[in-house]
Amino acid sequence: MKYDVFISYSSHDQEVVKRLCEYLEQHNIRCFVSYRDIPRGVVWASVIVEAMEQSRMMVVVFSEAFNNSQQVDREIEMASESHKPILTLRLSDAPFRAAKKYYLGNINWLDGFPEPDRAFGDVVANVARLLDIKLEDVKPANNSAKEVQKVEDKGVKTVVRGEGEKVKPKTEPVTPCEEPKKKSGAKWLYAALLAVVAVGAALFFVLSDPSEAEKPTEVVADAAVEEVQAEEVETVVEAEAAAVVDVKEKTKGAEVAVAKERVAVNVAPVTNSVAEVETAAAAPEPLAVEEQVTEATTAEVVAPEVVAENDMEVVVATRYNIGDYYDDGNIKGVVFEVSDDGLHGKIVSLRQGNCCWGDVVEAIGATNKNDGQPNTNNMLKRADSEEFAAALWCRNQGSEWYLPSVSELKTLLLSNTVRKAVNKTLGERSATKLFKPGEPKSYWSSTEVDNDDHKAWEVSLYMKDASSAPKVMQNYVRAVARF
Repeated sequence: MKYDVFISYSSHDQEVVKRLCEYLEQHNIRCFVSYRDIPRGVVWASVIVEAMEQSRMMVVVFSEAFNNSQQVDREIEMASESHKPILTLRLSDAPFRAAKKYYLGNINWLDGFPEPDRAFGDVVANVARLLDIKLEDVKPANNSAKEVQKVEDKGVKTVVRGEGEKVKPKTEPVTPCEEPKKKSGAKWLYAALLAVVAVGAALFFVLSDPSEAEKPTEVVADAAVEEVQAEEVETVVEAEAAAVVDVKEKTKGAEVAVAKERVAVNVAPVTNSVAEVETAAAAPEPLAVEEQVTEATTAEVVAPEVVAENDMEVVVATRYNIGDYYDDGNIKGVVFEVSDDGLHGKIVSLRQGNCCWGDVVEAIGATNKNDGQPNTNNMLKRADSEEFAAALWCRNQGSEWYLPSVSELKTLLLSNTVRKAVNKTLGERSATKLFKPGEPKSYWSSTEVDNDDHKAWEVSLYMKDASSAPKVMQNYVRAVARF
């Protein structure tokens, strides 16, 4: 595309926009700005539409004047309908109104007040991440006044557009008062003689050193040895792999045998014959311990099987993988975190809500970043518990459910393996799927932001990371529970 960034702004903020545009272009991020890139005498609207189509994302420079502009609403609408990322730089703490609230209210933003220029670095970093631009590879073109003067003194004209785009110097005719300097042929002849002498010396050195003639043979021999060694290593690796498989098979057999012995021991006190003991030993074998999934599982987990023997029950535990459907008769969900033995873990709810974190402006001690259960309990044990909408929504799903911590939420949403496995099962169950990375959606965690009573942590699919947000802002909510 022609542009990386389409900058949407109010003309009242043009001076800030100029500095932002220059800063972006110093980092080789191509910008479209209407004050510079719309030629005079053309249909303004058609240029805007074409520029939007040729831009990879939008940067909104939000202010009170922007809030009152209706023209920018059309620009934001076009970017949203085209599924282009939108990054907002706020020059004012004013709340979004009208269409801005609809399109920008649920998207992360950067605060640029009272000194907008201090936030320009964050704008560049976020644009680079969204567009997969490697900033370390960028070498901004920045011609100083001395460099320009030095070049012009040599009869070369240098054109600089902005500060980030350097046009190839073009040699122009010298003025009549200047005499072109003639190149000396003696210098070229001298250089050629030196080159001939250097080549002759090199040939003499190679021909006079007998060890050089032997090197090709040594290289071939070394290559042959390396090939043999590689074959030997491959053979050893294959043998070791076979041994590991054999050990795993034996271990699996031993686990089954132990399980059968346990079943027999549990039933033995009430059995009256050898035949009954044998019947007990033939009870279903426990499932082998599985590794945690590396890709989505397709099989639905069967409920734990119960073997009855003379009024006694022997329960064979069910082991789960990430992405399995869980239903113990009390809670239902999809597994997104599991222990090494597959017997315990966490599930996510089949549905989701949309609400604010809470209508509060004080810290309540919900600071646990790894476990959302104590955070949720801190909110709901208060006298004003009805103010904590997100936690209350989760608890309304059942007493076992809670609002996840920021760490639990990142595991669920930012791991491609986990999210895909969970979404596959949610789709098969006609449940509400999790949003995908890149979508302008965010989920609330239960974790408050340290040293800021007004904010809590959210996980943004748009930014693919956790970020702080005002507690009164609307976000999506998903409940989790343990099993």
